[in-house]
Amino acid sequence: MLHIGLWVVQVLLALSFCMAGAVKSLTPIDELATNMAWVTAAPAALVRFVGRMRAASVTSYEGFAAPGSLVVGVSPDSVAWN
Repeated sequence: MLHIGLWVVQVLLALSFCMAGAVKSLTPIDELATNMAWVTAAPAALVRFVGRMRAASVTSYEGFAAPGSLVVGVSPDSVAWN
């Protein structure tokens, strides 16, 4: 049961990071400035870059975590690591 709970938490965290990245990537800078003070001091390209990297970090983490969990019947001892 704990295993399922941890997966649920992981998915919720991934969705929150993806939403934060989407907000920084897609919302107009003037509108972002009302909620985030640092946006006015940073170049717009940096704000967009931070948003895209936040969203990309979710996909790269899932890319590392998911393949290992999808392999059925293979133990870590049976895989040769060089």
